[in-house]
Amino acid sequence: MNKLNKILKILATAHADEYDNDLNGLSLDELEKKFSGAVQKELDLDKDEISKMSFAKNNDYEIVPIDSFEEAKPYGKYTNWCVTHYENMYDNYTKGGLGRFYFCLQDGFEDVPKEKTEGCPMDIYGKSMIAVLVGDDGGLQHCTCRWNHANGADDNMMDTKEISKFFGVDFYKTFKPYDVDYLWNKLLAKDNPNEFSEKFGCVRFYDEDDNVYQYKKLIDSNIIDIYRVDDDVAYINRRFVTVKDGKLVDGKPKKIDDYAFKENTNLTSIVIPDSVESIG
Repeated sequence: MNKLNKILKILATAHADEYDNDLNGLSLDELEKKFSGAVQKELDLDKDEISKMSFAKNNDYEIVPIDSFEEAKPYGKYTNWCVTHYENMYDNYTKGGLGRFYFCLQDGFEDVPKEKTEGCPMDIYGKSMIAVLVGDDGGLQHCTCRWNHANGADDNMMDTKEISKFFGVDFYKTFKPYDVDYLWNKLLAKDNPNEFSEKFGCVRFYDEDDNVYQYKKLIDSNIIDIYRVDDDVAYINRRFVTVKDGKLVDGKPKKIDDYAFKENTNLTSIVIPDSVESIG
């Protein structure tokens, strides 16, 4: 939804007359691919604008990075944020740990009474705890206050500039995404290995949103998706590859396994080479 909102913002300002109410029938994956460059440009522009702002740091808050559900869970006694109560919701919000939460805690937040006052939802109670979620690209994914989804609050309480002004810091220098190497090691720790993932040096994890196993691999300091074609061949960076003498080399799949792309809604097309002799 956050990705779609960013794309809709671009459509509304630069392409208002080019798309109908059905977005010309394009899927989210197609829209994301088409406008990824524009979204990145918006992100870079926002970073530049915030870097030129002046700040007076708000010393009433402690900004705590949250790197796991176990770290988020203790705060559940102070708020009804679902990510502090349910591990599956924490995983859903962070996309399996790719995103990073920051809990911004006002001094004495533990003792602030749960009372609706002037300025609600960003009133005394609402502002005493603020959650910020950063995506793996460094962009803002969500920001909510202590009221969560009550009294008019939602996951978009402040944008990056408002967050920067409120806390008196540069958003992008304070609310940082995971370092790629750290994130890769974190994915490795969650890995549910099988013969395929070990062979191709990738990690396998379960995506609850799409109800499928996904594979990711670290290449040139970037974490990319890797698609399983059969037991011996994978599709990586628009290329069929296999493993020979411990190295990735060009591969020619002879078979596509049963249910190879079952429920994988991220795929918009596949390339089947002439070498394929059977499709399950």
